[in-house]
Amino acid sequence: MEPDRRDELGAGGSGGRGHRRPALRGGRLGGTGDPVPSLEIYDPLSDNWSTGASMPVPLAAGGVAVLNGRMYVVGGCDTKHPRAPRGVRLRSAVEQLDPVADYPLAISWEACGALTGQLYCASGTSDALNDTAKGYAYNPTIDTWSPIIDLPMTMWAPGYTAANRMLLVSGGVSRPG
Repeated sequence: MEPDRRDELGAGGSGGRGHRRPALRGGRLGGTGDPVPSLEIYDPLSDNWSTGASMPVPLAAGGVAVLNGRMYVVGGCDTKHPRAPRGVRLRSAVEQLDPVADYPLAISWEACGALTGQLYCASGTSDALNDTAKGYAYNPTIDTWSPIIDLPMTMWAPGYTAANRMLLVSGGVSRPG
């Protein structure tokens, strides 16, 4: 079974069954725009999709990254708040989600990546509907976010990845002004 058509979803790889599997988290249902809580996991060995643990609150447009084999979802939009500070960590693709410390801003559309044992997130649109250049690093050992240097410009919804010990952020939306 393939997952429903979604917009604003997060994607990452999760460990399990001895191999990495792509996973799709949350998003908005195509047609209705309602955020969905489910995790859909693709298993390339069987060429099948399955459903994993659900988010405690349906979210779309959150930052997603994999750190130490665990998928993290940071911020996003729910049905009541255009931006949310909450974060969760997936123990494994089919197990439960653990809450992590709230992101310092209510945020959505940010860039996140795993670097040197920590989760780094930057950019996004904040709780006041303002674009931001702010960035923070999450230390999973002490469950704490710490500020990092700001991006050179505000933006939201960039393309992003982590590679070569860098959070790479490209494109996105930046309002004039």
